[in-house]
Amino acid sequence: MSSNNLQKIFILFFTLCISLTVSAQTGNGISMEIRDESSLGRDRIISTIIEIKNNSQTHFKGKLYVTVPSGFRNISGNMAEIDIDSGSNIYLPVKILINNNAASGKSEISFTIKDIADKDVIKQTIIHDIPENNSLAISTDTPLIYMSNVADSIEVRARVSNLGNKTQHVTVVFKIPEADQGSFFVEKKGIVSVQKDSVFIYRFRPSGNLMKSPQFSVNIVGFREPDKEIFGNSIVSIQNNSSTQHYQSLDNNNLNYTKNSITTSYRFLGNQTYLYQLIGSGGFNLPSGYVFIRGNIYKTNGPEDPVVNNTFISYRREKSEFTVGNISKIIELSLYGRGAEYAYTSQDKNKRLEIGFIDQSFSLIDRTSFLKSGYGFYVRGTLGASNASRNISAAYVFRSDPYEKVKHNLLGTNFQYAFNKEWNLSAKLYSGVSIYESINTTKPSGGFGNPVFRDY
Repeated sequence: MSSNNLQKIFILFFTLCISLTVSAQTGNGISMEIRDESSLGRDRIISTIIEIKNNSQTHFKGKLYVTVPSGFRNISGNMAEIDIDSGSNIYLPVKILINNNAASGKSEISFTIKDIADKDVIKQTIIHDIPENNSLAISTDTPLIYMSNVADSIEVRARVSNLGNKTQHVTVVFKIPEADQGSFFVEKKGIVSVQKDSVFIYRFRPSGNLMKSPQFSVNIVGFREPDKEIFGNSIVSIQNNSSTQHYQSLDNNNLNYTKNSITTSYRFLGNQTYLYQLIGSGGFNLPSGYVFIRGNIYKTNGPEDPVVNNTFISYRREKSEFTVGNISKIIELSLYGRGAEYAYTSQDKNKRLEIGFIDQSFSLIDRTSFLKSGYGFYVRGTLGASNASRNISAAYVFRSDPYEKVKHNLLGTNFQYAFNKEWNLSAKLYSGVSIYESINTTKPSGGFGNPVFRDY
């Protein structure tokens, strides 16, 4: 036999040995068992133990990949190295956190073992069933409205919060008092996404007889569709400062508690979910100035962080006011979140300047990185701030939206002028520029509110 033939035989034998070795590593000698130690459908954390056995005759080295659906997060990491001797086994703990935005129903979690060549060796799945949570809450953005001019209309805002894991259709009913006709009802329908808020707005002008009342209330009730199930109610109090009668101060906040008070509550929301809440507000004088504090903290019995909103501290001294905490501002563009504001009011209260910066995070202690959810700042100046019938204001607003990758710039003015008790003129003019980073486009925009003459 020639030397060339011997070389060919040797190469063929060596190649056969390598192929047998790879086949043994990726064959059925690897087994996986998933032991679920959590109570499916109840725990917010899924705790599992993965037992991997090497029943083959060769050493095995590879990786374990864990794939979770949207709304789940693998605390232990989505990949783990595997190194097992022949005839041995290992145990890998895996913990998966279920976030508040996880959809209800059955969700599939897969566990896949791959070899060093990144080929699938074995794959198993478990099913986690999340029960439906349809918890809703309703509150008012402005629970106390001061009305100082009979020509002004009243704007009532109701905020519906979806605390569950299912998008819901709701109906908000406003009960408007009318002294001469009895109460009448107005319905506003809408959709509230998971872990989001929707604001329902209704504007009206009180009747002549109602304007004589020093104070009155608008009741708000929320219904869950399609069964018209009541999920909550709130109330807005209107303090009529233009009335000639005496009145009692109703100063409170949107959570219906009075000044200089602390309230704790414990509520059962259904589906073994409990809510703990601490709210309070109060103020005190300093040797120079006045401090006012308002707070709202609530938490469920789950592992998520507490939510701190409607919470701020304000310091007032002479003509200046500084506020730090939750700031909410609507100047054609809505800005809300954690931030700071400075306001200056002239001695005659006729001129006012507001400057603020807001990081758009819902909770003060949100773990989201600063500015990650977007941010904005604003400047607004007003002449005739204390006169609701004759005033003019100019504002500049900037807002950065990281989700749509756009930066908005808005500049405009509002104008109000009352000629007499019967006729009133209002107009607004705004222009804006939006810079879309994803499509590298700049789009200008503009809006003009036609002058409106109102005969009262």
